[in-house]
Amino acid sequence: MGVTSKLFHAVDCLKRPKLVPIIREAAPGSEFVGKVALVTGGDGGIGSEIARQLVAGGCDVTISGRNEGKLAAVAESIGACFVRIDYSDTEEMESRIHDTAVKHGGIDFFVSCAGIHTEDVNFWTLTSDEFDRVMSVNLRGTFFAARAAALEMKEGGHVLLIGSSRGFEPAWSPYGISKWGIRGMTMGLAKQLAPRGISVNSIAPGATATALIGYEAGGNIAAPENTFGRYVMPTEVASLALYLLSDAANMVSGETIRISGGRGSFDIR
Repeated sequence: MGVTSKLFHAVDCLKRPKLVPIIREAAPGSEFVGKVALVTGGDGGIGSEIARQLVAGGCDVTISGRNEGKLAAVAESIGACFVRIDYSDTEEMESRIHDTAVKHGGIDFFVSCAGIHTEDVNFWTLTSDEFDRVMSVNLRGTFFAARAAALEMKEGGHVLLIGSSRGFEPAWSPYGISKWGIRGMTMGLAKQLAPRGISVNSIAPGATATALIGYEAGGNIAAPENTFGRYVMPTEVASLALYLLSDAANMVSGETIRISGGRGSFDIR
């Protein structure tokens, strides 16, 4: 750095308000006491586990999804509230997010786990209706849900989007393309919400042992999905999620973190 550059840097530093280090420490198990979280897709394998661990940390959690019966059962089992939210109905979704925030006095954490998958999609026979069906939920729905939740957040809030390691691999299916979109959206929302003191990150799991891929609880997790030869466990994804929602990650924003056994990183297919 030259003399002129050093001078400009010194002047710039003098103009800035004085900041002191922010040290936030909490006793294990109490770091989320008094916080409010909304977890969409909270009746699924990853969403319900994130919600469960948040509840265990003292957080006031509301889970959402489209199946009220399933939501009620999961909510009762983990000690959460529930509300029906359908990502494909933007107007109703935004209204219910607002109502949830009013009921609980705001939202500190928004976790978007809602999403749909397609199996055995053929590039040559894929219909525009199927393409739109996936995009309307995985991208359009996620965008408007995150924006609605951010409007209800106080400074220091966290938005966490659940993507996929497929978002790091060549994509032609609507699912794969939508997960590429989640990565870009994460960076874009992070930039838009930083002035409000809200951080935005995403997690990109590899194939995870959930019902979405046909896994049954207690089954064999061995799988040729990555070089480690097994599925990711929902508890592993949830543990990373809790870090990204905690004060320890307040300076982490715009990042997509893979938890995939290398899939989408050094293992591209």
